[in-house]
Amino acid sequence: KKKHEYRWLGLSSVITLLFPFVFFHSRMALIDSLFSSLLVSAIVAWIVLIQSKFRGLAFGLLLGLAFWTKTPALFILPLPLISSLLFDRNKSSFIQTTIAYISSFVMIAILKINVWFPSLFSRSEDFSFSISQLIHGHVEQIPSNAVTLLHWLIAYQGWLLMIIAVFSVGLAYRKKDYAIVLFFMVTIIYILPFIILGKVISPRYYLPLGLLLPILAAYVLSKLPKLWQYLGTVMLIISFLPMDLGLLMKPLDVQFPELDQHQYLMDWSSGIGIAESSQYFETQAAKQKIKILTEGYFGTLPDGLFVYLGHSPYWHNIEIVGVGGLASSDFTKEIKKAHNQKLYYIGNENRIDFNFRNKLNLIKTYPKVGDAVNAPPLQVFEIVNQ
Repeated sequence: KKKHEYRWLGLSSVITLLFPFVFFHSRMALIDSLFSSLLVSAIVAWIVLIQSKFRGLAFGLLLGLAFWTKTPALFILPLPLISSLLFDRNKSSFIQTTIAYISSFVMIAILKINVWFPSLFSRSEDFSFSISQLIHGHVEQIPSNAVTLLHWLIAYQGWLLMIIAVFSVGLAYRKKDYAIVLFFMVTIIYILPFIILGKVISPRYYLPLGLLLPILAAYVLSKLPKLWQYLGTVMLIISFLPMDLGLLMKPLDVQFPELDQHQYLMDWSSGIGIAESSQYFETQAAKQKIKILTEGYFGTLPDGLFVYLGHSPYWHNIEIVGVGGLASSDFTKEIKKAHNQKLYYIGNENRIDFNFRNKLNLIKTYPKVGDAVNAPPLQVFEIVNQ
């Protein structure tokens, strides 16, 4: 393929950058942003580098890196095989498909040296239904998940983008632009497992979709006469700008989907208060050695504190340990291990067992967005009764 045949990829970059769904989540869901970038790069490498001898290797390496980030990267594993069977039925394509799968599995196997590898799939039942449940008739989640996805995309001003993107597959098939047909197919392949098996789903899980839809829409626009191409692009940008500007200037006034309101503004996952509490801990560490016990074992707490305090000039005076709840054996064990350290506990108000409040002295409260019932504040306690 000549380079000019993929000029629409440049247009898709502009649309992607301004699409509010991507504009928001690429800043607030950094792991999902990294995952989406790697995953879509793998897809683009396979579809666009059709004549390159590095096509399969590029796909495998990028897919492997995406898997290192999040396991749903496995959803697009069928892409090379489907591509080779339906569109590229030649010896070179099958060789590249073999290289793609070998390099993918090598990258995945490398991750097995990590002690946490067996835990990668251990919590899948918390977030998705099993195939056996599906076979036994557990299908009521499918229409609900599909409607919810549409609602989320519309809430992030993606309605016009979706309408334009839908026309891509018919137009591409008629013009025999099978690269676009593959982009459309891999988009469906990626979202179907979430729709069919999803038990607990967040909008950010669909972030790769936010990168693929602009590619499909840009292709359609590129096939229009110049005037309509410009008008269509301008209409898309105009539909995006109000929400983009709101996110930049008045984010608390933006009407997010309810789940994102809770995740990013009201729940423990918002991380609100971690930066402020880190400032407090740093002032205490300037005076003495401190040990901070957190309600979580990984993630927002304690890792959020590591991000803010890891470069503190007083880091040598700070120890951060995830212990879970106050009733956990880890909480008691870490208190006993403390030597000449001032002890603190940090957690969200609704997760702190009141039966253990006699051990704690409330020092700081950091409210989230909303009332204290629906948005429990982050609280810092000094551990007094050891």
